[in-house]
Amino acid sequence: MKVKTIRTLPGINIKEREKLIYIACMDSEKECLTLIEKYIRISKFLGFYEVLVDFGHEDREYHIWLTYTIEEAALKVLQSLLQGINEKYIIDDVKSILEKLWYRDILDFAEESGIPSIILENNSIQLGYGVNSTTLSEDKFLKEYKGNLSTLKKSITLNNNGNIPIISVTGTNGKTTTVRLIFKVLQKLGYKAGLASTGGIFIHERNIKNGDTTGFYSAREVLKHPEVEAAVLETARGGILKKGLGYKNSSAAVITSLSEDHIGMYGINDLYSLAKVKTTILKALSPSGKIIILAIPILYDMVDSKENLCLFHIKKNEIIKEHISSGGEALYIEDNSLIYFIKGSFLNLGDIRTVEFTHKGISSGNIKNIMAAIGAVSAIHHNISDIFNALKDIPCNLYSNPGRQNIFHLGKFKLILDYGHNSEAFKEVYSIAQGLNPEFITGIIAAPGDRQDRYIIELGSISAEYCSKIFIREQVDLRGRVHGECAELIKRGVIEKGFPAHRLKVIFDEREALREAMESSVINEVIVLFTQCINEIIPVVNKYIEENTKESIIII
Repeated sequence: MKVKTIRTLPGINIKEREKLIYIACMDSEKECLTLIEKYIRISKFLGFYEVLVDFGHEDREYHIWLTYTIEEAALKVLQSLLQGINEKYIIDDVKSILEKLWYRDILDFAEESGIPSIILENNSIQLGYGVNSTTLSEDKFLKEYKGNLSTLKKSITLNNNGNIPIISVTGTNGKTTTVRLIFKVLQKLGYKAGLASTGGIFIHERNIKNGDTTGFYSAREVLKHPEVEAAVLETARGGILKKGLGYKNSSAAVITSLSEDHIGMYGINDLYSLAKVKTTILKALSPSGKIIILAIPILYDMVDSKENLCLFHIKKNEIIKEHISSGGEALYIEDNSLIYFIKGSFLNLGDIRTVEFTHKGISSGNIKNIMAAIGAVSAIHHNISDIFNALKDIPCNLYSNPGRQNIFHLGKFKLILDYGHNSEAFKEVYSIAQGLNPEFITGIIAAPGDRQDRYIIELGSISAEYCSKIFIREQVDLRGRVHGECAELIKRGVIEKGFPAHRLKVIFDEREALREAMESSVINEVIVLFTQCINEIIPVVNKYIEENTKESIIII
């Protein structure tokens, strides 16, 4: 068989269950069905009653979803079948594998008891998460518990059944900023928190890993740390689709936003399909867990129970009005005040313009991120005033929120650095630039190559509406595009809006584009750079500062 992919999804996934194997193959339907039949038959001989969850055909591929009980056993069965090995030999091989799994009965006990478990790399297992966990090796199990499951059951005590507060955040825009806010608030409130995000993994005050850490294994990395009292997990679309969720029994699930730029990727063909992926995090909530979502129809309609639902939006829209009338929670802005309707009462938390993170109230995106953070933290810490006070003086700068709405005052002009890479983010950041009352706005723009042409063109069109001058650059990772292709699509969007050609320039290198923009800047100009490479950009800014202004050098 021509198999393109075999992938296990240990965590809850888009099929709304744990422990699935996904297979993508290029063969005939008959061959696929034969593989499925043999897998189920062999599994039954081994004592596992596996089932076919889904089977479909799309893009000249067959897509198979099967259950599994033990990952090593299931993979061995499938790989052996694909190699044409006799079924009897497969059964014997897998039995040999199973005999070596000393922790099999312990994991069954944990699952029956509602205790989360993690298989560790050193042939050990962890029962529970963070501070409420215990680690077992085969040697420890034999020495301390005599290798007896009954003795283990009687002896082991796990606070809260091994669970700790977990807050999971997903969405198209705002998720990184929101998890950073939640993490800092929890620290201020006295929790030893762990964070997995686009900016890396942090355990309390320590950065233990850099990079984009928003998937299954990153969540597990946080939950494995024995000092973590509460976990904050940025949960990206890619991670959900590849391995499922790396946790269960969360205290709060947050969906910050939903927009179209990921359509056309990983089989997501419309906004509903994208919403379906994002709402996977709702399936991992504990029975008492809270849902916090942006108050828009497509998300609101996908939440089955509105009982423990908190909505947020800048405006008190019709969805919020209806939700409040039924006694539901909601956050919104009214006359510049942040209102939280909770437990039947309207709490006026104060003037949103006094919250430093909002850039004096001009950042609607950060206002929504603050609302989401308050709703999420309130799921585990019930004093709302404490939460709001902890938020009030957090700055949105390079140190607390690197690469997201960082504003620098550099003599005659201002520079905004932002990670934005879709239409919603572009409009938000340009709106902030307008809120600074500039004479001119200059945009330095690029687009991810794995987006559809229309979304790349749109970024040029949006920039043409806001900017007096535009530099088009290109990302280092072309994501399947040829050199210059994205730049040409963006340019098309700019030109189609009638933007003057003499104010448009293509400079592929991001650093060169920024240098030229700063050198050619005028008094009261705002330069907006959409960047994913803060560490490469700051030295360029520092060199300009050193040569042209009396400002302090930026340190990262």
